[in-house]
Amino acid sequence: MKETIATFFDEIADMLEILGENVFRVRAYRRGAEVVRTAEGDLTEKLPGIGKDLAAKIEEIIETGECEMHSRLVGQLSPGILDMLRVRGLGPKKVKLFYDFLGIKTIEALRSAAESGALAALPGMGEKSEAGILEALKQKTHMKKRIPHDLAKNEADEYVKYMKKCKAVDKVEYAGSLRRGRETVGDIDILATGSDADAMSEHFRSYKKIKQILAAGPTKSSVVIDTENAQVDFRVVDAESFGAALFYFTGPKHFNIYTRTIALKKGLKVNEYGLYRGEEKIAGETEQSMFEGLDLEYIVPKEREDYK
Repeated sequence: MKETIATFFDEIADMLEILGENVFRVRAYRRGAEVVRTAEGDLTEKLPGIGKDLAAKIEEIIETGECEMHSRLVGQLSPGILDMLRVRGLGPKKVKLFYDFLGIKTIEALRSAAESGALAALPGMGEKSEAGILEALKQKTHMKKRIPHDLAKNEADEYVKYMKKCKAVDKVEYAGSLRRGRETVGDIDILATGSDADAMSEHFRSYKKIKQILAAGPTKSSVVIDTENAQVDFRVVDAESFGAALFYFTGPKHFNIYTRTIALKKGLKVNEYGLYRGEEKIAGETEQSMFEGLDLEYIVPKEREDYK
């Protein structure tokens, strides 16, 4: 949940900057994202540097999984703006430049402008920068290709088998759309718990099929493997939260909203760390305990697509 909230705040800051909003307002959201990412304990507690406005948004995201301001800004600009911000080498300053001068707000429009030479003519750009953007767009398109389920499962099974060779690993499983049995998979999500997060993460990033390391943190890493340029995301979680993390990251989003609504009606709170009654954690170590805590029969991952 911390990463979800922080991402909302980062994207709000980016969109505000593109729209030319007050620099102090932009900084407030960037600072908020950093505070949330590094926060320890319950996010519903008062956090240093987080004012009433951002605190209300944190509560909104925890309760609904959505952020009204984020949705409003996306509508004001374009969903494509967020896609542009995810292109390697592009930040809000360049996206704002393209938006202000050429009205570009989609990946397709960005590609057309780069291919026509229009980007090179902009202030601070040039042919080299334009070529770099075209190459990044080419890589993004290639990496976004969805993978057939059977192929993704074979790769995930191999990676999980490899992770089990790490002595620090106690449990490791894949989650996401692959666990739900979708016909095609965008990326592979792997969760693990054990005695040494650094050792597990380093082991994950040492896999022989890795083509590129996208992110390397103590508890979160992302890599691209040579099979279909598939992206594999890895997350280390605490043992007492492993079931909750598996529950949450298996998804899909509408299933998480469904279970969150049930929890709220019971006076409970559910997130990737567990199921809570007030400050008391009542479930989270196993996925089964999450369902029992919500008074639900266990729902197999494949059937979770049907709950809205």
